[in-house]
Amino acid sequence: MVTVSPGSTSAGRTERFDTEKAAGSTIITPAPPAPPVVPPTPPVVPPEPAAFSVSYLSVSPRLEVEPGETVTITVLVANAGGESGSYTVVLKIDGVKEAEETVTVAAGESQDVSFSVTREEAGSYTVAVDGLSGSFTVVALVKPPGINWAMIGGIIAGVIVVGLLIFFGLRRREY
Repeated sequence: MVTVSPGSTSAGRTERFDTEKAAGSTIITPAPPAPPVVPPTPPVVPPEPAAFSVSYLSVSPRLEVEPGETVTITVLVANAGGESGSYTVVLKIDGVKEAEETVTVAAGESQDVSFSVTREEAGSYTVAVDGLSGSFTVVALVKPPGINWAMIGGIIAGVIVVGLLIFFGLRRREY
């Protein structure tokens, strides 16, 4: 507290003061401090939920395969959301569900998902995963022509018979 007599001044500090009149003098007391200014807290915004996309379908090998040969189908699953989440990838071959796999992908990350399939029957097969499509072809095994031993034996036998007929035919003429 600072007491200032009438007609005198107080120099030095500049503060806010409250004044009261007392008998013959003015009593100046510092005003209570102003409450601290607290900035408003921004609202808490929850992260965006997981948002998945499927891209980059690849079928390997790309060309024809033989019956029983393994074909690998791969897609990339990306999570563009703000939270981790699980996604089920469904593989269809010729419109029929062949396999499915559930993957958990962290926010902002991506992951490859692969399926391996085989087919025994020759033909062309269409694969589909979430609107993406590709294909592979199983070719029939063509056996190389084997040696036809019956035909070769028949030809040899025929040559021998013709040779013997000529031989005996010429010998008869001589007698």
